[in-house]
Amino acid sequence: MALRAIFVPSLGTPLIHPRRLSSPAGLPVCSSNRQAAQGMAMRDDSKQEIQRRSANWPANFWDYKFVGSLGTEYSGERFVEEINMLKEKVKGMINAGNTQPLDKLELIDAVQRLGLGYHFEAEIRDALDPVRESYLNGGGSDVNNLYSTALLFRLLRQYGFHIQQEVFEIFLKKDGFGSLHQEDVIKGVLALYEASFHGVKGESIMEQAKDVALNHLKSLDMGKLKTFPNNLVRKVERALYMPLRWTSNRSEARWFTDIYEQRSGDEAEFA
Repeated sequence: MALRAIFVPSLGTPLIHPRRLSSPAGLPVCSSNRQAAQGMAMRDDSKQEIQRRSANWPANFWDYKFVGSLGTEYSGERFVEEINMLKEKVKGMINAGNTQPLDKLELIDAVQRLGLGYHFEAEIRDALDPVRESYLNGGGSDVNNLYSTALLFRLLRQYGFHIQQEVFEIFLKKDGFGSLHQEDVIKGVLALYEASFHGVKGESIMEQAKDVALNHLKSLDMGKLKTFPNNLVRKVERALYMPLRWTSNRSEARWFTDIYEQRSGDEAEFA
């Protein structure tokens, strides 16, 4: 860096003026020029190649061509016809007018949790609307049944139908839910817990329902719960570990397939 001296005649000694310091480019050094010089240095550094660590992973052979070349024994025309036949059969079950509302709700819930709901979006929406009207008018489903109320609430909100949170007031005002070792009560509390995750911000009843249901489920004796059929203990453990609202469709379908295959005879037709 060059220094420019200023001679003072009276003293005869050179003084260095602070503002006469010059940069390598020959410019006077001031705050703006300092910033410009720093910018030039940064640009010079950016031109240098950045060295990154490598894990030396081998190339992925699962490319599109390889995946597309994989065959399946279920791609033949015979299987396509069978799939279409089964889809029409399920559509008929969903659209059936002589089905009890609770049976239809359980059917829709099973289809959805098996990962097949996207095949029947229109049929499910058309089926839920009359069930909702029947429930709100006091027909069909028992308005005093916690299980059917919670199941209806969850399905309606999943598919964008409006249903008020006040439907749970009658249950939360009661002194608990009765004996916790009754299968119907546990099914109802479990359904309430799953439904509570479909509450929106500001719905105090849904927040209360989640707290009450969670405390009840945590207080259960899992050893005694294993005496109930229909894998009830597995369903409770699954909900406490990962609520349905937080579960991906693929993982839920894989888990629920095992549960669905082990249905008891009295629920084999729908649930």
